[in-house]
Amino acid sequence: MLEPKFRRRPVAAPLQWQLPVQILRAIDQLCFEQEQRRLIILSAGNIAEDLTPADHLTRNDVEGVEDPAQAWNALTVGAYTEKVDIIDPEFAGYAPVAPAGELSPRSRTSVVWDRQWPVKPDVVFEGGNLAHDGVLPGEPIDDLQILTTYFRPELRHFTTLGDTSAATAHAARLAGQILVARPGLWPETVRALIVHSADWTPQMRAQNRRMQRCKGAITGARTSLWLWSSRS
Repeated sequence: MLEPKFRRRPVAAPLQWQLPVQILRAIDQLCFEQEQRRLIILSAGNIAEDLTPADHLTRNDVEGVEDPAQAWNALTVGAYTEKVDIIDPEFAGYAPVAPAGELSPRSRTSVVWDRQWPVKPDVVFEGGNLAHDGVLPGEPIDDLQILTTYFRPELRHFTTLGDTSAATAHAARLAGQILVARPGLWPETVRALIVHSADWTPQMRAQNRRMQRCKGAITGARTSLWLWSSRS
C-alpha cells in the first residue's frame, strides 16, 4: 500500500498527521470493501532513540504512534513484555528495562492525543524487552527477545526479534487462527474478538494512564483459552 521508500513518522497529534488523508481513508475503505473484506493489522511503531529505565513509560507516553497506524479501522498493535529473566552469563549484572507485565520499552502510544481521537494501539502483544547495565542505554539481548525462524535457512535456522514488529506478527497469527477455527467470521468480528479478549495486566492496572496507553494485552494464557473455547 505504501511506497517501499516510505519512512514512517511519529504522530504528535492527529491534527498534525503527516500522511495525506486519502491514504488513511484508503486503509479504512480496504477494510470494508464489499467484494473483499480485509483485516489490516499495523504496528504502532517503535521508539528508535536510546532508552534507559528512567525513560520507561515516560517516553512511551510522549512518543505518538507512527503513520499510518492512526487509521481508525485498522487493528493497531503495540508491545508489552513478560520477558525479564536474563540467564546468559555474558550479561550477568544486567537488568530488564521494563518490569514484567508492562509496555515494552520501545512501544509507542496515543497518550498525548486529545480525547476525541481513538486510543492506539488497540491491543498489545509480547514484544520483548531491553537489558541495561546501569550505565549504558538498554539494548536487545536474546534472552529478552522473541525466537523466530531466520529468512535464510541455509545460513542459520533461528534468530530473534522484538518490539512492535514481533507483537504485530503475534496478532496476525492469532487472527489467522481465529479464521481457521471460525472461517465464516467477518474481519471486523475477528478484530473485535481480539480487542475485547484483551485485558490489562496487574501491572497495567496499577497505572493511572492505562486506558490511554492501550486497551489491553493479549497474553499467552488468554490466547490459549480463546483457541480452546473456539473449538468446543
